[in-house]
Amino acid sequence: MRFPFLSLSIALSLLTSSVCLFEIISFGFKYNSAFANENCYSIARVKSIEDSAWVFRNKVKMPLKENQILCRDDEVELTKRARVIVTCNVDGSDRIFLPGLRYPVISYCSVVHRCDDGGCSLGDEDSVSEDKMSIPNIINPRQTALLNTMPKLIWDEVPGATNYLITIRREPFGVIWETKVKETEVLYSGSPPLNPGPSYTIIIESDNGYRFKSTKFSILNERDRDLVNNYLKSNSELDNNSLILTKLGLYLRYKLRAEAIELLSKSILQGDGSSVIFRELGDIYWEVKLFDLAKESYLKAIELAKNSDDLRGEALASARLGELYKEIQDENQGNQFLERARMLYHQIGDPEIIIDN
Repeated sequence: MRFPFLSLSIALSLLTSSVCLFEIISFGFKYNSAFANENCYSIARVKSIEDSAWVFRNKVKMPLKENQILCRDDEVELTKRARVIVTCNVDGSDRIFLPGLRYPVISYCSVVHRCDDGGCSLGDEDSVSEDKMSIPNIINPRQTALLNTMPKLIWDEVPGATNYLITIRREPFGVIWETKVKETEVLYSGSPPLNPGPSYTIIIESDNGYRFKSTKFSILNERDRDLVNNYLKSNSELDNNSLILTKLGLYLRYKLRAEAIELLSKSILQGDGSSVIFRELGDIYWEVKLFDLAKESYLKAIELAKNSDDLRGEALASARLGELYKEIQDENQGNQFLERARMLYHQIGDPEIIIDN
């Protein structure tokens, strides 16, 4: 005797189960494929985790694990008790992530230079700037956010000039402050107070007719300023080198480039300058288009790396300097340093860096 209704019930049950299983398999495939390493531009690896943390990749959230590869677009979020240490591929240095914040990995680990038989290049190509080396520039503040509301303005000396007119503007208010000085620096008076919001523009003119290219800065909003200050207070137990690199990543995350330059400059004055410190300083100077200072920093980084037989450090600094020369359209110098970097990369034999055609 047949029971067609039972067969239909079983069939529907099996069909439903199959659909659910398909959905689970499909979801699992989609969930995991977001974390596949084939299309990952690896820039770091997780060294250690205390408590728990998450990594966000392609809008998918997954638990962070030790030894996990981190890609350039990943973000790491820590619980309120977590502490994570990641090791950057580019130079093997460690970055420390502390509780309760979300970290874009690219802000803390530089993109590795890629080399092939045609030469070396950065992971991203910067647009060619119209600025050139060896012209007077406003040095500070420059294309930066600030914690300090009474910044010191610094600029290059103009040959033959005896005084300078400094003007700060803010739209839509126009000129908010103006002063004339003989030196190449001046401390902002504090009146009127500088506040978060629209950026400020600095204009400097010398008495012999030279007008500096204007630059902008802004004041960090109160919420982010409190986050930065609280974060810095919680880092007091770190050793000096780890503290410097952790602060540096934090400053760059909030576009506090002036603070980052001051941090690295103080470290150098205190005798803690290393090839890594000078290379990081060169990167920031390049970012704000102070090409002379970037070049000096990279050359010092190369010198220190050579003195300590640090082939990787020399290769990284040489590649950066080569790309810098290419940006300012000095092809000969650029090609020389890029070729040196390529040779060093091949000598190292690191598959993370060398890509052979």
